[in-house]
Parts: sequence; C-alpha cells; structure tokens
Amino acid sequence: MMYCHECGTLLKGRADKKFCDEHCRNAFNNRKNKTITNFVRRVDAHLKKNRIVLESLRGETDRLVHRSELLQRGFEPGYYTHICDLQNGQPCFFCYEYGFRQVNDREVLLLAEPVETYRPG
Repeated sequence: MMYCHECGTLLKGRADKKFCDEHCRNAFNNRKNKTITNFVRRVDAHLKKNRIVLESLRGETDRLVHRSELLQRGFEPGYYTHICDLQNGQPCFFCYEYGFRQVNDREVLLLAEPVETYRPG
C-alpha cells in the first residue's frame, strides 16, 4: 500500500502515484524548496536594490561618488552579478548593466556606459 507523501492518505490508482491530489503535490514541493527559494529571493532583492541605486546616481560620464552615499541609499557592495576587466585591466563590478569600481577606501567610480560597452579582458 502506498500513502501520500504529504498528508499520509492511502493512495488509490496508479502504482507509482505519490500524492493524493495537486494540493498535496504543490504543498510538498513548496516546503521542500522553501529554503532555496527564500535564499534566491533575498539575493535577488539585494541585486535589484543595488541596480536601482547605481541607476539613480550614474551620470552621462563616469562619476566619482563617496562610498558612504551609496551605503546610505542601501547599496550593498558584496552583491553584484558579474565582474569585467576594463581596458586598463582593472576589475569592474556590475549589477546587471550598471558598473562600479572601487577607487580607494572612500570613493567609488560609477560607469556611465551600459555593460555592452565593456568586454572581459
């Protein structure tokens, strides 16, 4: 005899059936994937916030901003989507299409051009 993996109800029908209905199947899978889904949701929220901050501060040319200004707006430097080397070989971090580079302990350079302009070194 087989029982539903979610609610324990005796199953009727196919021999390989695992759940009594769609509700139990969905509940089982949602619970199983909850930890992964929450982690991805949190990381994605940080990335989206960083993108919004970079977009709001960038200018028509590359622009220096104080690190404290980024942090006050909720920017979290540890969250970025990828890294590219600029033409001079310096690494630049990106949140989707918006790039930034740490110049020193207090200043960050925001790139004016979208990511398509920069190619990995």
